[in-house]
Amino acid sequence: MSNGTVPFSAALTGLPAGTTIHYRAVAASDFGTFAGADQTLTTTAAAPGSTTGTAKVSKLPSRVSGTTARVRVSCTGAPGATCRVTLKLTVTETLSHGKVTAVSARKKHKVVVVGSASVTLKAGETKTIRVSLNRSGKHLLAHFHRLKVKLRVSQATATKGTTAVSTQTTTFKPVTHKHHR
Repeated sequence: MSNGTVPFSAALTGLPAGTTIHYRAVAASDFGTFAGADQTLTTTAAAPGSTTGTAKVSKLPSRVSGTTARVRVSCTGAPGATCRVTLKLTVTETLSHGKVTAVSARKKHKVVVVGSASVTLKAGETKTIRVSLNRSGKHLLAHFHRLKVKLRVSQATATKGTTAVSTQTTTFKPVTHKHHR
């Protein structure tokens, strides 16, 4: 038993390459639970021989429920390959005298991100990714009672930067509650 600092270590696997991770040690004893200071570690960048898989959207259109869209994405490739996938919801605002008068999924005026999500998949893995409207998206939905957005699924690649995997138009509608008498 010790009242001082006790070194420890842990082996970590499956962390994304080139990413800063925040962590803190927590010790529990009969005297209470004590959290250490915030610490960081940065994982090494992907090795030159590492491979990027190919992301595919397996079901279109996405499922929309309330303020969340769900998209099923899979990653194919050699064992050890990964797919870094980003989903982004955008609308184009039409402005008049500094106020938003309309929104659409077409590119006309000011493009606004109204939701986003990111995930890293391993080759052979399939996940349903949820992307929800952010505060701006929820506000626009409440104001216009219908929000048609562009949903873009893209993948980070080692050579091209980002590549579009899928683009579709998705519509959000306010949730209506049925009243029973």
